[in-house]
Amino acid sequence: MRNIKTIKLFPVSASKEISFVLKNCNDINYYIEQRKKELIDRINYSTAAWLRGRSENSNSMEDILILYENDRIIKRFKKWQKVINRLLNDLSNEEVPIEYYLIKYRYMEKMSDEYIIDKLQLNSIYELRNLIVNIKNKIYEYALQENLYEEVISYE
Repeated sequence: MRNIKTIKLFPVSASKEISFVLKNCNDINYYIEQRKKELIDRINYSTAAWLRGRSENSNSMEDILILYENDRIIKRFKKWQKVINRLLNDLSNEEVPIEYYLIKYRYMEKMSDEYIIDKLQLNSIYELRNLIVNIKNKIYEYALQENLYEEVISYE
């Protein structure tokens, strides 16, 4: 059984978002596309607006592209993609990539806990849970580096 060295406490909202991103790591591109569709639906795109030129109410293709680039939700999803890809790359390069396979089996292939315990040769469900907590802590560290969260410092 591997021991967790340090557990960094992080906000509940961060924990929920990390769990959401892990469970939906295969679908992040889908969520980005859905958000783009929402933005298009909000804007009434027309070629007449482009012909009129840029004005306050113009809804040209350029305006839509600027909206895509400046949308905070799309930016956040793209940052999460970078975090997950970097984490998977780092974990796959480890000598014993048990955490990589845990993410692969549990969150990408949606395998059962029993299958994962058997496949990774873990001793118990508690060891599996400890690995999941360890992975979430690593993701939080990467998210801090990508400025998805601000580090909370407590003075005691």
